[in-house]
Amino acid sequence: MTIPRRTPRQGVRLSDFCWAIGVMKEHLWEFWRTRASKRGPVEIYLETELLRLLDRFLDPVLCFATEGYDQYSQF
Repeated sequence: MTIPRRTPRQGVRLSDFCWAIGVMKEHLWEFWRTRASKRGPVEIYLETELLRLLDRFLDPVLCFATEGYDQYSQF
């Protein structure tokens, strides 16, 4: 993965990177929540599924980024 190798060289702290991912996740969730006009059972299910998929995608991003930072700091 190229981002974890490039980011430390650019002077971005790991904590800032992790916060950015968390804030992005919150903004995406808030965007979806404010755009949902109907609140039936199907829409509630879809919102829950979207949140689950967001977590499933972004949580490994944090793990891979952390591993990349660890590898970079060993050099």
